[in-house]
Amino acid sequence: MKTCTPKGNRLATLAIVSILLVSCQSKPNINDQNLTQYPNIMNANKNVVKQYVEHFNTGNLEGLRSVFSKDALVYGVLGWGKVDEVMPIWKALVEGLAIELTIEDMVAEGDIVAVRYTERGTSKAPFFDKPATGKSYELVAMEWFKIKDGKIERRWGARDATTQSKQLGWDIPASKADVKLSHLTKHSFIVTH
Repeated sequence: MKTCTPKGNRLATLAIVSILLVSCQSKPNINDQNLTQYPNIMNANKNVVKQYVEHFNTGNLEGLRSVFSKDALVYGVLGWGKVDEVMPIWKALVEGLAIELTIEDMVAEGDIVAVRYTERGTSKAPFFDKPATGKSYELVAMEWFKIKDGKIERRWGARDATTQSKQLGWDIPASKADVKLSHLTKHSFIVTH
């Protein structure tokens, strides 16, 4: 049986409370005309997120880009920005850590979709300034999405980077400073059009 650390419990609680707050602020205007279409909209929004997960799991970075709106913003552990700005981080996750997301729970209300994952990966190549160790990791990750016109408009993510770094044998987790440094020194992480 796996146990959660107190820090992991705090992270999970914070993520759940945040999801609830975002959901409460985004309730749709439901009237008799759109009441019958409401479940279809939520299922369509869930399908957009499932496509996002499939693209991550297959390493399809262009497919990943395609599920986001032109002006989408992505917020995560290593910072935030438009899709072009976070694409180098996603590329490093796919190539360096062979990330795989398993959907454990998914809920939708209106334009918001919240997901709890089991995230797994193996350190196969350097991840910014962190060395490849060949070790694997497994942790809980949570993301929530705002969907507009069939595209992801906003994505917020929370994960236990400390647990990940311990399982991979790193002394400290990757940080925003590692990402900024990599943009300046490692041209392989810069995405061009």
